[in-house]
Amino acid sequence: MGMFLFLVGILGIVGSIVWLIIGLFKRSEKKKAATLLVASVVVMIVGSFNVDSSNNEDTASANTTESTEEQTASSTTKTEETSSSKEETSDTEKINSKIEDHMEETKGWALGELDSEGNPIDNGEPNESDAWALLIDKIDYDDGYPVVYVNEDFVQASEEEKSEIASNAQSIIDYIAGDVEDWDTEDYQDGLFLEFKRGNESIGSSEMLDKQSYKWTN
Repeated sequence: MGMFLFLVGILGIVGSIVWLIIGLFKRSEKKKAATLLVASVVVMIVGSFNVDSSNNEDTASANTTESTEEQTASSTTKTEETSSSKEETSDTEKINSKIEDHMEETKGWALGELDSEGNPIDNGEPNESDAWALLIDKIDYDDGYPVVYVNEDFVQASEEEKSEIASNAQSIIDYIAGDVEDWDTEDYQDGLFLEFKRGNESIGSSEMLDKQSYKWTN
């Protein structure tokens, strides 16, 4: 609309000038031409303001749209990052929970407190083959890096006994982590690198080139 008024004003001014030239010869025509010229200038000015206002609105609308798209893209990226982070945390928590449950069950069998189905019983017969679990306080799995916390009885055991207990623990950890993280055959063959601690003191770990072999410092 603003552009239309602007063009009408321009045409009116041109027509008025032509009419003024003709009005040089006719007095009455000169007055009418002057009136048309003034009206045309007003119409042109009004149209000019409307054109500027429309351009400003279009610019503001474009800026708003661009800002909204940027905010939406940023929000989508943050949501995807948060979702990914939650998924990784969920796998780690799931592995730790399964390991804890398995270790508690194994200790229950070792003490004769659970039956073969894992149900509590009184005066059960201790299972010596599961007694190794009693020398482990807890296992902490942190994004592919398991730490096995042991008690003083483990520290006092021979290196051969320590390695046997470590092998039992590694079998459980590798099985559960592999199941949750969907390992392939090569991952199972490699296994995970384990560290063994008594409190905050590191007392042993897997060998770097053979993770099913162990070295002990204490």
